[in-house]
Amino acid sequence: MPLTIALRYDSPEEPHLLNFLISRAVSCAHIAIELFWYLTTEKSVGGAHVRLYTDALARLKAELAKEKTEFEGGWTVGEVIKRQESFVVALHGLMGEAKKYQNRLRFKHSRPPA
Repeated sequence: MPLTIALRYDSPEEPHLLNFLISRAVSCAHIAIELFWYLTTEKSVGGAHVRLYTDALARLKAELAKEKTEFEGGWTVGEVIKRQESFVVALHGLMGEAKKYQNRLRFKHSRPPA
C-alpha cells in the first residue's frame, strides 16, 4: 500500500514508479490483483488524487488485457478481478439489505406500546 500512496509523488510526465508496479503486476498474477485492489482503495478514498488512481487503474487493466496474465486454474487476471468485483457488489447489496432489516427492527421496537 505505501507504494500506491507514493504514486502521488511520481512524475506525471514519466511515471517511473507506476511503470515499475505495472511491469511487476504483468509478470505476477498475485501482484496484479493486490495492486488492483490497492489502487481501487486509494481511488475510493476520494480527494485530489482520484484522477491519478483512475488513470493508473485504467493503465493496469489495459496492460493486463494485452498480456493475458494467467492465475491459478487457467483464469486470466482480468477474469479473476471481474469475479472479485462482482462479489464485492453482491456484498454491498447484502449489507444494504441488512441495514434495512436492522432499521425496521429498531423502528418496530422503538414504538411505544399501544
